[in-house]
Amino acid sequence: MSPYYDQPGYRRTGPEDAAGVVVLVSCAVFGFLWYIAVSRLHLRNDQCLEIFLDCAIVFFGGGLIVAHLIGRRAKREENWPHPSVVVPTAMDARIVTDAHNNCATLLGYNVHKEP
Repeated sequence: MSPYYDQPGYRRTGPEDAAGVVVLVSCAVFGFLWYIAVSRLHLRNDQCLEIFLDCAIVFFGGGLIVAHLIGRRAKREENWPHPSVVVPTAMDARIVTDAHNNCATLLGYNVHKEP
């Protein structure tokens, strides 16, 4: 092996280490909260499991909703052929009037309903 890697104290750290620490800490916190719920709050294990599953559904469902909302613009751009764009008449009239006042020509709208 290279002498560079054989140096004492050298260790490459990466995102895997951070992810491992996050998982271990979250498991420790989860176990501690479970212990508190069972021993001090006198909840049964099935009640704790139900609470955990409800929280997991809310957490992952919220994550899916946020991921869907964040990725909408990129998905519209990548979609081919682009679906037809329907712009409300009042908004179209306002945009055409603004373009006319600025001595410009409105050629059309992009996929995001922007002139």
